[in-house]
Amino acid sequence: MLTAEFSGGIAGRVLLAAVSAAGLSYACNRLSRSRAGGGAVVFVAPGLEESFKTGAALLVGAPVLLTHVVFGGLEALYDLGLGAGRAQPHAPTAATGAGPGPTGRHAGAAVAGLVGHALFGALTVAVAAAWGWWPLGVGVAYLAHVAWNALVMGRASRRVGSDGP
Repeated sequence: MLTAEFSGGIAGRVLLAAVSAAGLSYACNRLSRSRAGGGAVVFVAPGLEESFKTGAALLVGAPVLLTHVVFGGLEALYDLGLGAGRAQPHAPTAATGAGPGPTGRHAGAAVAGLVGHALFGALTVAVAAAWGWWPLGVGVAYLAHVAWNALVMGRASRRVGSDGP
């Protein structure tokens, strides 16, 4: 059962922090990608997102890990809700039947986003707890996020460039 404090206080602060971080991340990621191209997804977006998530949580007194998880949920909803209208680089065709199709790809991205942001949050909290310094936790989570985005972007570019499934 939810306590009155959680249902009104903590939940509200978590939502405020996560929605604020998501909005700032969305705006700044779009701007950085328009100026720096795809490299911004790998190197700039993780720094913005990790800083905004943790910073917003600390600013409003929300639990950092829970803020990261809710942010991941918001990203998952974005992937599911807006994904259907995006162009598919390797969608199945009537001739080949190749590729997982748009629905599977977006569902996979949604799950990966939710789990990834939860893990980045856990890493942030664990490092900050061990060393007593939030910026170090954010920095370590940033490096993990960069590695993840580089892996995902590399796989996506190979899939787009291939002729097969």
